[in-house]
Amino acid sequence: AAPDPAAAAEARDAVERVCRGLAPPDRRLLELAARGYKTVEIAGLLGQNADVLRVRLSRLRARLRAAGGAGGWV
Repeated sequence: AAPDPAAAAEARDAVERVCRGLAPPDRRLLELAARGYKTVEIAGLLGQNADVLRVRLSRLRARLRAAGGAGGWV
């Protein structure tokens, strides 16, 4: 079935709301994950520990799900 345009718009709004409340490093982490980068690749780009980023990304994804906007986005 084709995706519901209203639901897609609602999900985008939820993602934008959550992202506005994030610190710049967390927004960057989500942005890179959304572009398809693996956590290890992101760690290399940002010069950070991959395990720490995995935990942060997991928590960010949970926030997106709670806001109703993850829908496979990250």
